[in-house]
Amino acid sequence: MRIWMNLSLVAALAGLGACARLPHPRAEVCPDTSFQIYFEPDSATLTDEGLAVVATAAAGARSCRVDGVQVLGLADAAGSPQANLALSQARAAAVSR
Repeated sequence: MRIWMNLSLVAALAGLGACARLPHPRAEVCPDTSFQIYFEPDSATLTDEGLAVVATAAAGARSCRVDGVQVLGLADAAGSPQANLALSQARAAAVSR
């Protein structure tokens, strides 16, 4: 299962990272899926809607085998490149947790 998370539009899938490391009794592989999760402005805090998407995605992953999870974190072009990189990394870390 490939999970792409666009964190500038904002995306996420927490909980699946742990699933990918555990032995999985289900033989069927989860289909490639993308989820968008929204954050509070200029923050790595997920919105209530973002938290709900994470919960839904994690629940869906319990019905099949997750072979891997990819988290892609992006920030917008406003602000310094260093600040945007730090925000992108913080958002990706929040999703991974």
